[in-house]
Amino acid sequence: MARLIKAHGYPMVVNCVLHRYNLPHVAQIIDMALEMGADYLELANTQYYGWANSTATN
Repeated sequence: MARLIKAHGYPMVVNCVLHRYNLPHVAQIIDMALEMGADYLELANTQYYGWANSTATN
């Protein structure tokens, strides 16, 4: 899919939501975005709202 996006001249944005299980892999996420030819990489923090706190388990 990334090749098709780039072949048609569209800008490609990779959006990755960060959480405790993928934080150690940020370097690999950046490398993946570079290999895919992404024009932008958005590393978004997980946002918990009130409902998440009441249902979350540790």
